[in-house]
Amino acid sequence: MNEGFRPTGIVAIQGSGPIGIAAGIIARLCGAYKIILLGAPKSRLDLADNLGIFDYIIDIQEISDVQKRIEMVKEMTPEKIGVDLVVDSTGVADAIPEGLEMLRRGGVYLESGSFVNTGETTINPFKHICYKDVYLLGHYGSPPESYSVALRFLEMAWRDRRIPLDKIVTHKFPLEKTEEALIHQQKKKGMKAVIRP
Repeated sequence: MNEGFRPTGIVAIQGSGPIGIAAGIIARLCGAYKIILLGAPKSRLDLADNLGIFDYIIDIQEISDVQKRIEMVKEMTPEKIGVDLVVDSTGVADAIPEGLEMLRRGGVYLESGSFVNTGETTINPFKHICYKDVYLLGHYGSPPESYSVALRFLEMAWRDRRIPLDKIVTHKFPLEKTEEALIHQQKKKGMKAVIRP
């Protein structure tokens, strides 16, 4: 199943941080037909737009109504049936029911944003999962064999030249400013900070 990434798929990615951007790159390299990004803040959305891998970008601060966002995403799909794949990289538990609503019947929901306990949310197992025949996948960390696959994707993106990977690293810090770099990332001031020895 490849976690739902496939050629001609329509993909919605919840979260515009480094994990969401990486999911967008993988979707593009796997031949996605259409990629929709939902996220904030505007600075990260602007960077995502400059990468040129997303077909549509929805600012969740501008469109704060959850139902409106679900409708917007579904309107971008044939007959408004919903997307083939939703990747959640937000780390916000309440994004899960929203993402499940965006899926078509038989779609795949990949939860990759809950790598710490971010709380609970409410879903309707019948409505959100069973009735729609949803494939629900959780992802926490990566086994060692995943690194070789990740490196191949990185190489593919680098060779592609249409995906400007160098724009993802927005800030560089010397080793002695590690704490400043971590605070910078927590405040979402850039996309990805790198610490140089």
